[in-house]
Order: sequence, then structure tokens, then C-alpha cells
Amino acid sequence: MSYDIFKVGFFVIKNEGGKFMKGFNNLKTGTKIISGFILVAIITAVVGVVGMMVTQKVDGYLEELYSERLIPNAILGKIQLNQAEAHFEMGELLYKSQLGNVDSIISDVTQTLNRIATENNDLIEEYEASNPHEDELALLEAFKSSNTAYRQYREEIISLVSQKKYSQAIKLNETAAELREQTENDLADLKDMNNQIAIELKDNSDAYMIMGRMTTFILTAASIFLAIFIGLLITRNIVRGLKETVK
Repeated sequence: MSYDIFKVGFFVIKNEGGKFMKGFNNLKTGTKIISGFILVAIITAVVGVVGMMVTQKVDGYLEELYSERLIPNAILGKIQLNQAEAHFEMGELLYKSQLGNVDSIISDVTQTLNRIATENNDLIEEYEASNPHEDELALLEAFKSSNTAYRQYREEIISLVSQKKYSQAIKLNETAAELREQTENDLADLKDMNNQIAIELKDNSDAYMIMGRMTTFILTAASIFLAIFIGLLITRNIVRGLKETVK
């Protein structure tokens, strides 16, 4: 069955190819030359179009990698640093307040925590504007929820310190540690997801680049082959025509 199909296909190609060559031979020399150049120009144009498409696609991947992965990753890193600074400030508050000058210490710590909270709120808005995936938004909402609860604990701890109820403040801080760790875990998970999506984007970009490179190579090789073939064909027909004219 497959052999019969092969014979039929070969016959069709041979028959149609013969018709094409016969028709091509009947053309005027000028028409043959123009036709050859047009065919080469078409393939060259296709190579150029494919190259532009590949370049635009890869450029899109790189732009997405930068604006939706690299910048948001840096934002998450800054939030993590701010969270660590807030944790340090709470430790300083519980330690230094017991040494005296409570009001001044509370004022300094509160000012720092307010600055951190404002900066983190701005960073979160920037992250939300970076076109994150739905899974990322879910993790971000989990972080915002746990962080809000942790901030409420911090305010209660500061209130207890201002009343010089240090043992209660320390105990409440230990209770709040679970929420603080949850915020850290949420941020770490969010950053890991961002990194994973960035890796997938890079892999897609590399795969598309390889495919485009191979396509361009094949089309270029076909263009060169066709140019040589048409050149030989036209030369042969011109020479044959000259011989017939001389005769």
C-alpha cells in the first residue's frame, strides 16, 4: 500500500515537474531571468520576515522577564529586608526599654515601623501593578493578611511596653512570632514562584530562538540552492538559445 502511494507521488511530481520545466523553457530569456530573481527575492523576504518575527517574540519574552519577573523579584527582596528590619526594631524595643528612657525609645521605634509600613505598602502596590499571575496574587493576599495581623500584635506590644508591662510584652511577642514567621514564609514562597516563572520564560525564549535559528538556516540554504539552480537553469537555456540561433 505504502509503495503504491510512493509510486503515485513520484509520478505526480515527475509529471508536474516536467510540465513546469517545459513551460519554463518556453518563456523568453528576459522573463526567465526576472522570474528567477523574483523567486529568490520572495525566499529572501520570507527569511527576513521570519527573522523579524523571532526577534520580536524573543524581545517580548525578555521584556516580560525584566518587567514582570526581575523588577518584582527586587521588590519582594526589599520587602523582605524591611520585614527583617521591623523584627530587629521590635527586639531593640523590648531590650532597650527595660534600661530606661522608654518614651524616647518607643518614639524612635514607632517612627521606624511607620516608615517601613508605608514603604512596604507602596512596594506591594508596585508588585500588584506588575501583572502577576493568579497564584502569585493568592500568595500576596496571604502575606498581606498575615502581615496585617502581625502589625496589630506589634501595636499591642508597644502599648504594653509604654505601660512598662515588660513580661506581658515579651510573652505577646513570642506569640506573635508565629505570625511573623508566616509572613516570612509567604514572601519566600512568592519569591520562589516568581523565580520559577522567570526560568520558564527563559526556557521558552531559548526554545523559540533555537527554532527561529533553524528555520532561518533552512530558508537561507533553500534560497542559496534555488539561486544556484535558477542560475544554472537560466544559463543552460540561454546557451541553448544561442546555439540554436547560430545554427
